[in-house]
Amino acid sequence: MKIATKMNEQNLKPFKKGQSGNPKGKPKGTLSLKTLLIDYLRSTDKGQKEANKDRLIKRIGKLSIVNGNEQMIKLIWNYIEGMPKETAEVNINLPIPISDVIKDAGQNAGNTENTQEENVSEDHGV
Repeated sequence: MKIATKMNEQNLKPFKKGQSGNPKGKPKGTLSLKTLLIDYLRSTDKGQKEANKDRLIKRIGKLSIVNGNEQMIKLIWNYIEGMPKETAEVNINLPIPISDVIKDAGQNAGNTENTQEENVSEDHGV
């Protein structure tokens, strides 16, 4: 039990200042997934006449238009036009106009005779 506790405590200690958690880092020349996918789409598979990107576009077109896949249609539309912007209208109906509240606050600014209880009862109409 003591060994497991010690190991857990060591795992919880932060790195020393200036020390990386991954000192070797990513090896130089390593390509990202995005780069690999772009390279693949630009290439042409053996036995094919068209580039992979052209075949992909035809496949997406078939799924969306010929097969009528609504999810694929929405996906394509969102990539072309962007996601629809959503708006919301907010209406706040105050029991009294805000100008009256400001006016009353200015008039009562020098009046310190009201206690907190009186202010609370006034606010709630009690």
